[in-house]
Amino acid sequence: MKKITLLAGCIGVIAVVLAGASELGPTKTLHTMQSFLRVERQAPPQRVIPPTGELSQEQIEIILQEESVTNLRQGEGQWLFDYRGRTMAVLNSAQHDRMRIIAPITEVNALDAETLQKMLTANFHSALDGRYAIGNGVVYAAFLHPRSTLQAEDFRSALRQVGELVRTFGSTYSSGGLSFGAPAPAGPLDDLPEI
Repeated sequence: MKKITLLAGCIGVIAVVLAGASELGPTKTLHTMQSFLRVERQAPPQRVIPPTGELSQEQIEIILQEESVTNLRQGEGQWLFDYRGRTMAVLNSAQHDRMRIIAPITEVNALDAETLQKMLTANFHSALDGRYAIGNGVVYAAFLHPRSTLQAEDFRSALRQVGELVRTFGSTYSSGGLSFGAPAPAGPLDDLPEI
C-alpha cells in the first residue's frame, strides 16, 4: 500500500509551532511528527452502515471547530491543530477502528528515573482516560480509543484531558481535577486500596 503524508509545508509549519511550544528542537520535532503522521492509505471501510455512535470524519472536524482549535490542518484521517496553547494531532483509522489524540511534551532522554516513575503513577491515579506515552524518543500525552464506540462528549473530554496532561507535566501529572484513589502504598498487593 502507498504511504501518504501531510503536505510538506504543513509539516514545516507544525514543526516551527512545536519547536516554539515544546522542548523539542525543530529537526527532532519535524522527524517525530512526520513519523506519526505517516499512515497507510486506508481502504474503504468494510461496513456499509456504521454502528450507532460512531464519529464520522465530518463530525470530528465539526467538534474541533466548535472547540475553537487554531491552525487546523487536515490530511486523510488526520488533523493537526493548536488547542488551548497545546499542539495536538488526531489520527483516525477507519480501517482499524482506532482513533488517537497525541500532544508532544519533551524528549525521552531529558527525563530522569523519578519523572518516569511519576508518569507511570499518574497513568494509574490521575491521568484518567489520557496517558503519558513514549514513542520515537518523545514523551506524549495521548488518548486512544476504538473509533466505533467513541461518543462526541468522550472526544471533547479527551481533548481537554490531553491538553491538561501536557500542562501539568512536571507538577501534578493530572488530566483534570479527579484522582482515582490515593497513591498505592509500597508492599504486598493485598495492601493496595480497594477500587
